[in-house]
Amino acid sequence: MYIVRVSLPGVTSGSQVSVNVVHGRAVEIGAENFQLTLALPFLLPGDASARRVKFSKKTQRLTLEFEKPETTPSDEKTSASTEPCELAIPGLLTPETERLVYVAVDEKKGRHLRARSALRAGSTVFTCHPITATTHDTRSGDTCSFCFKKCASECDASNSEPSPSTGVIQCVDCPTKYCSERCRHNDVAHAGECALVHRGVSDKKLGAATRGARMLLRLLYLRAMHPDKFKETDIWSASDETKTNENTLGACKFLRAVLPPTALPEASDLQDFIKKTRENLHGVVDHGGNHLGTGAYGIASLVNHDCAPNCVTSFLVGSGDEKSENVNTNGPCLVLRTVCDVEKHSELTVGYVELYASRGERRDRLRKTKGFHCLCLRCENSSDKNTSDDAKLIGWRCAERNCPGVATHDCFESSLDDSSLDTILKCGTCGSAARNGPEDMSKRDASVAETKWRAAIDASREASRSGDYSSAASIASETLAECTPYLHVDHYIQHELRLALTEASVTCEDYQVVIDTTRVTITSLAKKRFFLNGCHPGAADAKGTLADALENIANGDDSYSNNKRLSLDEALVNRVAVVEILSVAYGEGHAATKRARAKVRETEGLLKLL
Repeated sequence: MYIVRVSLPGVTSGSQVSVNVVHGRAVEIGAENFQLTLALPFLLPGDASARRVKFSKKTQRLTLEFEKPETTPSDEKTSASTEPCELAIPGLLTPETERLVYVAVDEKKGRHLRARSALRAGSTVFTCHPITATTHDTRSGDTCSFCFKKCASECDASNSEPSPSTGVIQCVDCPTKYCSERCRHNDVAHAGECALVHRGVSDKKLGAATRGARMLLRLLYLRAMHPDKFKETDIWSASDETKTNENTLGACKFLRAVLPPTALPEASDLQDFIKKTRENLHGVVDHGGNHLGTGAYGIASLVNHDCAPNCVTSFLVGSGDEKSENVNTNGPCLVLRTVCDVEKHSELTVGYVELYASRGERRDRLRKTKGFHCLCLRCENSSDKNTSDDAKLIGWRCAERNCPGVATHDCFESSLDDSSLDTILKCGTCGSAARNGPEDMSKRDASVAETKWRAAIDASREASRSGDYSSAASIASETLAECTPYLHVDHYIQHELRLALTEASVTCEDYQVVIDTTRVTITSLAKKRFFLNGCHPGAADAKGTLADALENIANGDDSYSNNKRLSLDEALVNRVAVVEILSVAYGEGHAATKRARAKVRETEGLLKLL
């Protein structure tokens, strides 16, 4: 038997509720103030109906019971080959969005978005305002808590008026900061966390617990006080593979300790709410990939993951001030755009995790954060060819210098048990063993080495976060020199080390190191076009960093030498490439694209002065 439970706030009688099964794949629920369509995690016969329908006035919850369908192998084969059907969810899509995409549902993928017609690269699929959003802990002092606009870190003692020197407004009752009175007024969900944030100033333990539960507190407040806004979460679902872990139980315990019972769902529903929330949140980042905070979105939760996505998300932030680069009065607005041509009826996908990572690491991260085991084409076919780009992400150099193959090893793959770790790493092309000095390299030795090098990446980034950029650069540089003789140049560990070294070297103004390192990064990214599209913002960030470093080198040259012109010419080529990438990924009107065009004009101006 299958049981489906749905909360219907405001509904007082079961006579108000109607239930219909759609194509055996979804259930439509109608009530006085609701019109919901929920995908079923199973396939029912076309004429099936709910075995039992029960509505509880006390909890305002509808319970549906379905008989488990009896299937035969032939039935399973038929259902697996059935095309996804379109699913109507009233009010979810705007008329403009509905002309471009539709919600589809099938047994394996559940609900997802597909293109109604062919879409060209650079098409805006939809924009989506958040249900609510929270800034990251590290950004709470210099980022508006509502619109995520960058603002100063200090606020004057009055709390109620903008500081004359910074323009920052602080919440009357807690340290939460805003860039304008409009943002403070619009952030209605803050009331759900305000008292605990205030108490957390003096109670550090409570403050730490509150920071980890701010999104849950905000959503529960909307559930109680603004059910029309909370209703947008009705389309959320949690993976069947997600288990109730210690984090979920800890969050339940905390919420029960700080909120009255009337503000909470029943025990099982509370756990389900927490799992749904954590699996459907989106990290809000700027165009450089810097984490600003977390947003809860409606329609965006239907966009599935793929390790070779055809879309990217970007975010518009701003206070709504006319002088703001991105006018937005509803919090950080999510924008979904295509980064390649998408055929009619193709699924629209984004990357939930770092794409320049091994299959094992991607799957491990997705399993922990989203509760599913990725079976996309890239994951299923990633190691079919030993010379493929994905194989090189986990490739150790072959001992034969002229051999193009690699010895592949992924320490994240759960299939590697203790006995297999003692086997020798061998090149998949020529069969030669990878070398560990004078000896053959075993998988165990490789795992130990990779663990050590990954720890160095973390140490370098931690040093950067603490402001010790010199140490960060030294750690990354030394580790890169140590692993280069063993790992393929496109190995993900080498890639992460180059990024860490570049980040630290930019701050240290060691521009020659930035140039040398970033050129290798750009070359590696260009080889990965089958999963990291050429119009992915990550490529723009690397090219922009290279252009900045080249200009700094050129500006430091007092003579009008040929080298200076060559540096500026290369910088201009990369500046133009950044504009081309961001025009597709973010659009012409995005602030990042406009800044990129302005930098093109600046570089052209420097060349004219020569």
